[in-house]
Amino acid sequence: MRTPASFKRHPKLWGAVFAGLLAVVYLTALRPARVALATHVAAPAFEAIETEGSDRYIVEPSPRGGADVYVVPVDAETDDERQAGTAVWASPLGALFVVPAMFLVAVFPDRPYWLYLMGYHLVVGVVASLVFAVGLSVFEPAFALYTFSRTYLTETVSLVVPLLLWLAGRDVPQADSAVTEASRIGGSDAADGIK
Repeated sequence: MRTPASFKRHPKLWGAVFAGLLAVVYLTALRPARVALATHVAAPAFEAIETEGSDRYIVEPSPRGGADVYVVPVDAETDDERQAGTAVWASPLGALFVVPAMFLVAVFPDRPYWLYLMGYHLVVGVVASLVFAVGLSVFEPAFALYTFSRTYLTETVSLVVPLLLWLAGRDVPQADSAVTEASRIGGSDAADGIK
């Protein structure tokens, strides 16, 4: 498929337009979908878990109508105990996805790196949900593993991978321009010597 000439002439402009469109899609469609996922899918799924371990917790959707599900210990008597024992499940594809994805769309408008990031967030979201369910049902330390994966693993990949792609992408146009310049000046033999 051929790339339109205006896209080749103004990639930064198109990148900004695509990043803006991604922000609009996030605010109008993806954010409400995350809330619906938490309220209508995750909370009922976690409530349906019936084991001895799950009897120690109460599953509550986010009190603010957010994209979170709270798992609170039944025996918590004070607010401090309640807060200390609460585990929080968060819907995937939140701010840790959309901000780096907008960066990737703006910097690389012609490459689908943001889709790879989205796929990563979806896969990690499913695996993390299963780990959270294990923590709720039988193995309480799985909550700590869930928190670690959502805090450190997801944040690291979301922030470091776009940075590394950007750094790697900065060198690519220079190498292409050297080959193009050599082939324009000295023909194909000069271009083959540079490669």
